[in-house]
Parts: sequence; C-alpha cells; structure tokens
Amino acid sequence: MLVDSNKLLADDAVELPDLAPTRKRHGTWASTKSWYSRTVLRSGKGYNRLPVKAQDPNHFHGWRFGALASCILVGICLGLNLAATIYVRVTYPPSSDNLGIIQENDCDHIHSVDSRLHYALNVIATVLVSASNYNMQCLTAPTRDEVDQAHAQRRWLDIGVHSMRNLSFIKRAKLGLWLALLVSTLPLHLLWNSAVVMTTTFNDYSGLVVTQDFLEGRTDIGLDCTSPAMEDYRNSNFSSYVTCWLFDQARNNRSSLTQMDPARCISTYQAGLEGQSFNMLAVTKQSNALNQSKTFPPPRNTTLPVLAYFHPLDYPDQIEQWCSGLCQRWGKDNNSTKYCFDEGWDAASVPFACQEHKVNGTDWKPNALSQTNSWMCHPDAILYGQCSGSAATMNATKWTILPEHYEIDHCLVTDANHTCQLLYSPIILYVAIACNTIKFSSILLCLLVSREPTLATIGDALDSFLRSPDMVSKGQCLLSKMDDTIFTDPDDIGSAQAQRWQHGEGWLGRCYQGTSVRRWGACILLWLASIIVGLVFLFKGINLVGAQNAFTMGFGALSLNAIVSTSGYRGGTAASIVTTSIVANLPQLLLSGLYFMYNAVLTGMASAYEWSMFAYQQTTLRVTLPWGAQRETYWLQLPWRYSLPLLACSTIIHWLISQSIFLINLKIYQPNNELLTRPNTHFPSASDSGVITACGYSPLAIITALAVAILMFAVLTTVSTFKLKPDIPVVGSCSVAISAACHPPEEDSDAAGKPLSWGAVRHQQGDRPGHCCLTSQTVEKPRYGELYAG
Repeated sequence: MLVDSNKLLADDAVELPDLAPTRKRHGTWASTKSWYSRTVLRSGKGYNRLPVKAQDPNHFHGWRFGALASCILVGICLGLNLAATIYVRVTYPPSSDNLGIIQENDCDHIHSVDSRLHYALNVIATVLVSASNYNMQCLTAPTRDEVDQAHAQRRWLDIGVHSMRNLSFIKRAKLGLWLALLVSTLPLHLLWNSAVVMTTTFNDYSGLVVTQDFLEGRTDIGLDCTSPAMEDYRNSNFSSYVTCWLFDQARNNRSSLTQMDPARCISTYQAGLEGQSFNMLAVTKQSNALNQSKTFPPPRNTTLPVLAYFHPLDYPDQIEQWCSGLCQRWGKDNNSTKYCFDEGWDAASVPFACQEHKVNGTDWKPNALSQTNSWMCHPDAILYGQCSGSAATMNATKWTILPEHYEIDHCLVTDANHTCQLLYSPIILYVAIACNTIKFSSILLCLLVSREPTLATIGDALDSFLRSPDMVSKGQCLLSKMDDTIFTDPDDIGSAQAQRWQHGEGWLGRCYQGTSVRRWGACILLWLASIIVGLVFLFKGINLVGAQNAFTMGFGALSLNAIVSTSGYRGGTAASIVTTSIVANLPQLLLSGLYFMYNAVLTGMASAYEWSMFAYQQTTLRVTLPWGAQRETYWLQLPWRYSLPLLACSTIIHWLISQSIFLINLKIYQPNNELLTRPNTHFPSASDSGVITACGYSPLAIITALAVAILMFAVLTTVSTFKLKPDIPVVGSCSVAISAACHPPEEDSDAAGKPLSWGAVRHQQGDRPGHCCLTSQTVEKPRYGELYAG
C-alpha cells in the first residue's frame, strides 16, 4: 500500500517510545543539552524521541526552510551593501581617481577601524559563500524522474552531496541558477576584501649626530640656511635641508622636539619607517671634542657641532662600503692581493668584524628595506647579523652609534604629524551589489522553480525507493559503492545474480569509504596547493624580513620589504586597486574551492555514518517532507554539529588569509617632508600620484593560516578513520546502491513511514538465496559466506 503524504492528518502521528532508551537527565544543563540536540541539531541519541506530527506540504520544510533562511540572510547582506554604498557615495563623494575618503585620522585609529570593517566583510563573505554552497547543493539534488533516467542510461547520480555528476541530468533552469550562483561568487572572492582600503604613511627620515653646542647655538653650523637656500636644498640636497631645518627647530621652536633618553629613543625608532617619528637629533655626551665622521660626513661647510648625517635607508650599504674601503686600503698599503688578508691583519686599521665579514663571510647582507633601524647598532653587531632593537636596548646605558663610536646622551625627535586615510572603492561596491543581487534572485528563484520533490538527503531517496522500488537494482541487495560492477547486464535487470556476504560478523567499514576517490583526490590536491602557495609566500617573507622579524610582525602589519608591486597602473587609482585586489585575493579563491571540496568530503562521510546506523538500531527517516514516523530535517546531509564548526573555521581562515596577503595604499614622506613622487632605488614603483598601490604580506598571519589549514585537514583525516556501524554495505551517495537496499517484503509496503533497520529478512535456504533490505520488520545480521539477492 502506498501512502499519500498529502492526505495524512495530525491524528495519524505515530509515537516512538521504544526507539531509544529513556535516559536519566541530570540537572538543568542535561535537559537543555538534550533539547538542543533533539530539536536544533536534529541528531544525537535523543533524535528519535521528537514528537511526531503531520506537516503541511505548502509550508517551507526541510531544505526549502534552509533555502528560505539563506535567502533572507543574503537579502540582509544585499540590503547592508546597498545602504552602505548609498551612504558613503552621498556622504563621501569619490574624487577624480574614483576613490572616496571615508575618514582621515591618526594611523592607529584608522588601522583599528579598518580591522573591524574587515572582520565584518569576512563574516558577510562567509555567509554569502555558505548560502551559495547550500543552494547549489539543493539545485544539484536530483528528482526521482532524473534518477530513473540516469539509471536507464546505466549511470548513477549522487544523493545528499554537492555533485558535478548530477549537472548533466538536472533541468536547464536549475543548471542556469547553479551557474549564476557560481559565477556571482568569483568576483566577491577577488574583490570583496578590498572594498575598503587603508592608506598608510611611511616616514623616510634622516638624522644628525650633534654636540650640545648645536642646541645652544654658541657656534654657527657653517651652512646658508636662508629661505632661498632652503628651497634649493629641498629638492637637491636633503642633508643640507634637514640640517638647516633641525637647526632652526632647535633654536626657534624647541617645543616641537621631544627629548628622549637612549632607551626610549631606541624603542621609538625600532618601528622603522612605519613609526610616527620623523627627523631626529642624536646628541653626544661629549661637547665638542669629537671629529666629524668620515663615513657619514655632514653637509659640506658645516662646522664641528654637526658631527654626522645619516639616512637609514642608505645606512646598510654605507656600512658595507666602509668595511670594504678599510680592507681595500689596508691590503693596498701591505701589498696584499686580498682586500682583507687573513694573516697579519691590523685590528687597529681593520676591525675584526670587517675581517670576518670580507674574508670568511658572515650571515649579514645589506638590505635597505629590512634594516632601517641598523643605525642604532654598533657596526660590529651589524656585520655579525646581531643588530636588533633588543640588542641595542641592552646597551642603552652606553649607546654608541656609527663607526666613530659616538656615545649618545639623548635624542631630540620630531613628530611626523602624518595621517592615514580610510578609502572605499565605488567600483568594487557596485560589483558586490550586482553579485549579491544575482545571488538573492537565484536563491529566490530556486525556491520558486524547485517545486518538484527532490532527493536532497539520503532519507528522501530511501523514502522514494521504498515507496516505489527501482527495478534496475532489484536483486543486488548487497550492492556497495565500492563494488567494481554497479550495474548488471541490461538483459538481467530484475534477476541479478546473487551476491555472497564476504564479511565476518562484526565487520566494520570506515567513514572515508563514504566519499569517492575523486572527491578525496580533489580535496587533497587543493589542500596541498594551498599549503604550497602559503609556504612560498612564507619563505619569501622570512627571506626578506628575517626570521626574527617574521614572528614579531603582527597580523596585517606593514613592512617595506614585504611588499610586492603587482599593478602597472598609477598608484592610488581605482584601476590599480582593482588589479592589485584581484592578485591579493587569488588565495581566497583557492581557499573557497578547498572549502567546497572539504564540505563535500565531510558530507559524504556523514552520509555513510547515517546510513550505517540502520544496522545498529531502528531509525526513522530524516526527510524534507515527513509523514508517518519520519522526521523533518533542517540541514541537508551534513549535521550542524559539523557544519557550524566548519563555518566558523572557514570564517577564521578567510580572515587570516586577508591578513596574510592584502592590498595596501602607501604614501612615502621624504626627509624634506614631501611625498615621494618619482621612482628611486628603494621605491621603484613610486608614481607621480604620491601613492604606491601594492600587495603586502604578513609572515606571522601566513604561519597561523597554515596551522589552521593543517589542523582542519588533520581533523578531516581523523574523522575519516572513524568506524561505521558493523554488518552493512557502504552505499555512500551512490543512487543505485541506495536503491538496491530498498526492496522490502511485499507485506511491508508502508515501511517508509515507520522506524527502519537494515539486515536479512531471510537467510539462504539450499539453492534459494536470502534477502537483505531496509524494512520495518525484524532483521538479523547477514551470515558470512551465504548468498543474498532479491
């Protein structure tokens, strides 16, 4: 007898007091936990104790409820996107570069706002990706007619998982919606994180080593510091300009200079060019007894109060040249063929550090962008690669700098007073609105188009095959997705050869068997690709910033030597931001592909475990539209206890990737306090706009993202080794294997609406094979070596 679910009444509900033993509850927490498991997760040991009632088929149930919820969430995201775009477009109109300034403030505040906005952007992105994945899986869920059509062509479809295999059999309308959801996801991955961009500033400062006489103005510095001369210095002679400018500040505007002891000065400039401090004076303890530096001479014509001028970006190369020059002069004076001869060298003429560096080689190599704070260290420490802020701070009580070993008493520091900006790109916001509109419309149409019942879960498929058995699989009751031959010969349909149960009592399958080799392969390949890409960026970052700095840079922290120019466009324009954003967000695209495959593999294993439960205890079907004793499901095939942690991990790793490789807008202020508008040795990507648009990356964030990715894959492999319930074939998502288990005895025609179990309803008797199936009748375990068919 077939049961029409549309005609069931609430009085037809069936109570299930014996499906699971009543457990004693301990306190309020146990009661709450049990309720949460039964009514929210719809899984667990209390799953079968839910009250049963007939459902109205006109309401949203099962996957349609999830699709409606996702439609609402995407609609909210679209509304927020639209409202935010209109607000910033009206309140902060974009400039001729098609970028709008939302806020301009001190850099710490802008960085904080930027971080919070990117948290929100990543949450929205996760909602959109998850909603797309959910509805794409719903769209690939086949109807019974589509399954029958595939079986007639000796092809099987996937049930309960997101499947590319099913695309050639679903209706064109559903295929179109599936493609729309896919295509609308790609621009979001590549652009969404760069809808809001922070423009930060770097201060290319200079410093002077001076005596106390410089501050007291007792001695003229010997430079023409009149206004016309200063204008000439500004463009052609930074050292003279900085000297005159600091001299004027010290005499006429001392309040603009902040005095710092050596420890504080070292700590302040340890931030490098990223800090907020600018040009500075290092005042020696000696008053006027020192000679001017030969390695870092002050501007021409200055007198003794100005002992040295140094520029941090040029300092490492100057130290290398100083060391080479000493060795070359010593070798020439001693008729040596080597610059630094390793026998008989004169420590007074050539410091031992230079000897080691030039002859034997040390770990240090000059790198301007990663060693902007090297001027704070003794030259020996630099040449041995031992220069760090902590090393310099330990010697703060007797702090000496430059090869002349000037001992510093205190510093006078100027504040850059440069601000950062928070920008938005209207183009990216418009693209996001278009993509979200497509997603919202597609999901809404999915609810309207998919009126025909689909086999969205394994429970839906079992319900359909039990009520109307599939004759293609008749006689293959032991069929497993791992069998070499899924389909019998077309001439033998309905009378397939009996199969022998090859497993001993208690045989256990493993969860990994529930997912196809192709899915495992794709998931592993994408995971390996993600790890390899991450390692490439990590090693490149460590090589540039140094191993020590790699672990001290924060998430999303900027470093001059961790910048990759990727755009041929003029910096600070919408075109440069869009092109650079695409490059910066390519890992996000790879990660989303990995998420889809990870979800599919985990779903397959969850499906295999759910199926194996039928051999363990009587269980009701979990379906879209329940009738009889069946249960409604709020999720597809992946339980919430797995999907929610997966969603959280996906959000975290997407945010980590956004902090690992990110778009930056950078302004470089030169020692003359003007923007760098022409390319130079240190900044070849500078443009006339005064802004450099490039990709920055953070080694620490990359390490953390790699750790999370490895942890997630470790969890997946651990779950894959979990044991399935014994004595039942592994059908996975294979529609033929599922249908083969659904040939109950004729007297059990309404089995689908009852609690079910899988096993042998009869065993082999002589030449007559036994029969195993999913049924509401009493079953036994199949016996080793016996034949089963039917």
